[in-house]
Amino acid sequence: MKSLKALKSEPQEKKAVVESEPMSGSQLEGMLCEAVDIHIGKRNEPIYKKVDYFRPSSTNQCARYWYYMFEGVTYTPTFSAQTYRIFDNGHAVHDRLYSYFREMGILVEEELPVSNDDPPIQGTADGIIDLDGHKLIELKSISTKVSSTGSFHISLLMIMLDRLIYICIV
Repeated sequence: MKSLKALKSEPQEKKAVVESEPMSGSQLEGMLCEAVDIHIGKRNEPIYKKVDYFRPSSTNQCARYWYYMFEGVTYTPTFSAQTYRIFDNGHAVHDRLYSYFREMGILVEEELPVSNDDPPIQGTADGIIDLDGHKLIELKSISTKVSSTGSFHISLLMIMLDRLIYICIV
């Protein structure tokens, strides 16, 4: 093993220095946002999907949509990067709330299957908590600025209404 004195006397390898044009904070922000948007946009790849049941989260779809879903169809999603960020935020809200419920000792189960035979409906409820008895919960993170989603969330709630507590994080 080399002594400390010997290590100090060895020539140090110079690290590469990256030089760039001066840039403002807003220019850097713009470049970074564009790079993130391009990366997220890569999620829009062709998907083959076939179902044999309805999903509560898709109750706002037309009959033609359901025909294709039951027959099977390949399609390419066209979500914007902003929409994917909204979805990602919703998943993060779920994770955060589940962690709170776990810490509180009230989370009994999360992401449990919910189904009905006639008509064929399948989905997942967000969980069961034990707060003065077992309660089925559905978590939603929605903006108060987006009024068009309100009717969708109400129809989802009505389908899953049996013993359901609807928790809306705004």
